[in-house]
Amino acid sequence: MALAAALLLVAGCGGGDDSDSGGDTSASTPTATATPEGEATPAATETAAAEGGGETASIAEGQGSHDGARFTFRITELKRSGPTVVLNATVEWAEGGDDSMQVSSAFGDGQFQTLEGDEGQESGDVFDGVALIDPEGRKKYLVARESTGRCVCSNDLSSSFASEDTPVNLEATLAAPPETVTQVNVFVPRVKTFTDVPIS
Repeated sequence: MALAAALLLVAGCGGGDDSDSGGDTSASTPTATATPEGEATPAATETAAAEGGGETASIAEGQGSHDGARFTFRITELKRSGPTVVLNATVEWAEGGDDSMQVSSAFGDGQFQTLEGDEGQESGDVFDGVALIDPEGRKKYLVARESTGRCVCSNDLSSSFASEDTPVNLEATLAAPPETVTQVNVFVPRVKTFTDVPIS
């Protein structure tokens, strides 16, 4: 249901100068937007996070910090699925804090999305700050949203705690670049912009 709506919402792409680093969250459907080369800005997304143990192979990883705790962020998969790309990642506590890190709004876009109907606002504890950047096409691809405006990404992250032995799994569905694009840069809040990440 949500995925079907999301597929319809992310099918198009928009143009225009996106010099505002916060991105435009007034639109109900984030899609591809023009982005100045080299500039990465947050996007919007949502999905349920599941905690699980064990080491997961990564295709890219980096260090970040949130609320006094350092963590390792790993991209485990970036897979094309029709008009969308699904990003899977894990976050694992490294040091600081109280031997764990509450994920909460660490990877959010910092804005509260107004939802249609009686749903009010989307909480800030969602994985909606990631974006795909195509430096060659100068486009930014944002997280998909349902028809209500709710993102198709991990949510309720205030109840997710990453520890050294228990990483938190994250997922976001984003608009896909053209099929000729096989590598993109991936912007992750509080971490960095990963370059040349392959799309499988």
